[in-house]
Amino acid sequence: LLRGRISSASQESHETVDGELSSRIFRLIDVMDSGFHNTRYNESSRQKLDMAVLSFFQSFRKVFVGEQAMHSSKVYTRLSENMGLQ
Repeated sequence: LLRGRISSASQESHETVDGELSSRIFRLIDVMDSGFHNTRYNESSRQKLDMAVLSFFQSFRKVFVGEQAMHSSKVYTRLSENMGLQ
């Protein structure tokens, strides 16, 4: 997911799933910021998680942020619902 725009009728459902996954990543970042993962996981695991989050942000930015992004996307709707964003 988060690969790019598709032209099929299922685009809306893909965007809904992307929005759900995105909101979960943002919640994960809250956990990471709280320091909980620092005490529970070793350095190698934390680095892998950090790299995965960075990869997510690169993909998210390419698809859903910028001049060509569709701000009416279902991703923003799902993020708003799950994260309380407005």
